[in-house]
Amino acid sequence: MVLAAYLVLGFLDTLAILAIMFKLFRIPFFEYFKEHVALSAIIACSSYLFRVEVGSSTLDMIAQISMYIGFLIFVIKIRIVKSVIIACAGYSAFAAIQVIISVPIFLSGFMNSAVVKDAFGMDINIIQVVSELITFLICFILHKKQWGWSYVIRPPHDFFVKEPSNPLEKKLLVVAVVVMLSFLAIFIAYQHVSFYLVTAINIVCYLWLYMISRMRDYYDARRSRMDRLPPNKMEERL
Repeated sequence: MVLAAYLVLGFLDTLAILAIMFKLFRIPFFEYFKEHVALSAIIACSSYLFRVEVGSSTLDMIAQISMYIGFLIFVIKIRIVKSVIIACAGYSAFAAIQVIISVPIFLSGFMNSAVVKDAFGMDINIIQVVSELITFLICFILHKKQWGWSYVIRPPHDFFVKEPSNPLEKKLLVVAVVVMLSFLAIFIAYQHVSFYLVTAINIVCYLWLYMISRMRDYYDARRSRMDRLPPNKMEERL
């Protein structure tokens, strides 16, 4: 029964992370639902293997991030840099949601903060279920309001065709990748870092992604206007 609860909640955790990944970047979620279910089952089993049998939550997190990135690249067919950004953004968003839920519960004395180290138990299960429900609710709101970053072209991407972009956007994307991977490295190394640190880094990362998205929208609008200009006018602009 305990094993079944661990696998089911691990499955739902992964499904929630995939949902927030896709909805943050306006990528259709249910078009790839079978793939999501398959990956969620694989990650739930691998999580049990690493976290319970091997006893290493660090290996569990590294394996999960690697599988998310590989899934986005090889199954969903999203370019490598953007796959890293999407995976890191979704994973860190779910981590932030869990932290935001956990801290008030711990401060109220309803639960002991030591439960975050447990693989099993009613207390950690409650935090998981609440985190999943809130994540799915956020995804629903993002879908209904059509919110999210728009600079990731709808997959599948053709890796052999160069995607139009400006040099500054590329540099900002590289910085975003470095910052997010650094955050995940800190999170994996220390795991139970400060609530304020997790929240602050997430805010910085999402503001950065918002800036890149706005830049992409401006660049696309400018290219669209240029494409509509007569050849002689275009030459004058250039």
